[in-house]
Amino acid sequence: MDQLSTSPSQYKLKISCSMYESLSS
Repeated sequence: MDQLSTSPSQYKLKISCSMYESLSS
């Protein structure tokens, strides 16, 4: 869970990808 604290932008990107995939399917 340390990575989330060091790179919040990446965490946001992951969420964006997840949402996009959800819309795609």
